[in-house]
Amino acid sequence: YNLGLGERGQRALNRFGVFEAVDRWSQTVLGRMSYSQDGKPPVATLANKRVSSRIIARDRLTSCLYEELRSAWPDVQVQFSVECSNAVFHSVCGNATLTLQQCGSLQPGDGVMPQRLTPEADNDSEQCLVVDGGSFNVDADVVIGADGVSSKVREAMEMAGSHTFRQTFPDRSPVIYKTLPISMPAGSRVDLNYSTRKTSIGIEALPNIEGSLAGVVLFKPTDEDILNMRSASDARQFFSSTFPDWPTPQLSDAELTAFAARRGGGG
Repeated sequence: YNLGLGERGQRALNRFGVFEAVDRWSQTVLGRMSYSQDGKPPVATLANKRVSSRIIARDRLTSCLYEELRSAWPDVQVQFSVECSNAVFHSVCGNATLTLQQCGSLQPGDGVMPQRLTPEADNDSEQCLVVDGGSFNVDADVVIGADGVSSKVREAMEMAGSHTFRQTFPDRSPVIYKTLPISMPAGSRVDLNYSTRKTSIGIEALPNIEGSLAGVVLFKPTDEDILNMRSASDARQFFSSTFPDWPTPQLSDAELTAFAARRGGGG
C-alpha cells in the first residue's frame, strides 16, 4: 500500500540526499476528496500545508533507498530475507555478536533444504520460514536495533544491563484492512486522497504516479459482510449498497475477485 511523506519525512530524506530519487516515483497530494454517501457530490478540500505531502508505494520507497545505497556506498552489504534470532553484547570489547538466520517465504519447501516456522512470543509478530542450517554470526561495533516489535536486539540490551523502556496500550477498537486498487477514469483528479466512511467501515485511497489509486478498506475483524465475500459479485454488491456514491463502477471484476480472496491484514 501507499505511504504519505509529510514535511518531516521529506526533510529527513533531503538530509540523506535521497529525496530527489524518491520524489521521481512519488505523487503530490494537495488535499482530500470526501464522499458523504448521502447522494451529494463529493467535496474536494485542499490542505493548507507549507509542504505538500508526497505519496509513494512502500515497496517503491524501499527500492529507491536501496538503489541510492548501492550507488553511494557500493561496499555496503545488504542481506535480504534474514532475521535476527539472537544478540550478545560483550562488555569487555564493547562490540556485539548477532546470530542471523536465512528465511524464505511462507510457502511449502522446495525439497532442497529443510524448512520450519519460527516460534513467536506474541500475536503481533510475523512468522518467518527458516531454512535449517542457514544461521550465521556477525560481529559488529555498532548495532541499530530496528528489528520490530519482538526485538532480539532489545532483549540482548536488557540482559546486558541497559535500561530500556516499553509501553503497550490496549487495542479498544481493533481494525484490519484489505487493499483495493482503483483505476480512475480519464480526467479525474489524481492529486487528492479519496476518502469515505460509513458506520465502522472506511476507505482511504491514495494516488500512484501512474494515475491509479491504491485503496485501503478498513473494517472491524468481526465484519462478516467483508469476511464472507467469496466472489467479485459479492464484493460489487457490497460496495454498491454500502458506498453508492463511491466510484464502484471503476472497479474491475478482477480487482473485486482479488479483494474478496484477500485475507485481512493488521489488527
